[in-house]
Amino acid sequence: NIQFGLPYLNSIFLFGNAPDQLITMNPLMVQTQPGLTDKLANPRYCVAYGDYLYISCLGSNPDWNKMPNSYVARYKIGQKTVEKTLAVPGGPEGMIVANDKLYVALNYKDSIAVVDLKTEKVSYIATPAVSSYFLKDKLGNLFVTMVSTYNNPSNKTGLGYIDVKNNKLDTVYVRHGISSSYGSILASDYNFSKIYVVTSAYDANRNLSGAVEEFTVVSKKYNPTPLINNLQGISRVMTNPYNNDLYVLSATSATGAGKMQAFSNTGTAGSSYSVGAFPVGGFFLE
Repeated sequence: NIQFGLPYLNSIFLFGNAPDQLITMNPLMVQTQPGLTDKLANPRYCVAYGDYLYISCLGSNPDWNKMPNSYVARYKIGQKTVEKTLAVPGGPEGMIVANDKLYVALNYKDSIAVVDLKTEKVSYIATPAVSSYFLKDKLGNLFVTMVSTYNNPSNKTGLGYIDVKNNKLDTVYVRHGISSSYGSILASDYNFSKIYVVTSAYDANRNLSGAVEEFTVVSKKYNPTPLINNLQGISRVMTNPYNNDLYVLSATSATGAGKMQAFSNTGTAGSSYSVGAFPVGGFFLE
């Protein structure tokens, strides 16, 4: 049950549940070392920085309410070991490194954790909703998705903007219905002129239908109509870093067969591919 995959330093790192482990593979998808399970309890997401991987973990036996025992594991790539765990309560989800700091989206607390990677001191940025994933703009500042969840509802969802020089949430560009899926729900084109974000909602029969919205970075405005609409079971949007094509992942249920649908950056549908059950992630290899 792979939660996330990250290509880095000529390896592909996969993070699985049942069992909880880090699986290291080469670019041909051949496993190169035994799965690591030490100090990895419910791993969710990972970012790389120098010789390290930072892995968000929900912890053993999470309470699915406040997540008091969640943490970030620091893995030394060369030594193939988790050197240390950093307590980050609140359910760490997506992460990103900017300005020598690790920003951690908390999915069970109205805050974003900021870990100084030199001192490992943890501070917090207050938010009007829980957060899930980040993008870094050309100046090194951050966009972050603000979402409304069952445990922590909010009417101020959308894209938040963080100035990393003062670690302040400057503004939230409100958009209702930002998806709370744990697949990555936002992506940018390769010159960071557009941000694509997944919105979704359940109908009266609990069927999930969604769309891909387009946010223009210069004008700081959403397009008035979705770029792609009426997508059943949408779980992720990705952009091809070489031509800006969009790829949308979806599935009818958590165990249902998955699909990857290609679109142009103007929203024109292209090829469709069958993939594994409930796809939530992907990455591009040269």
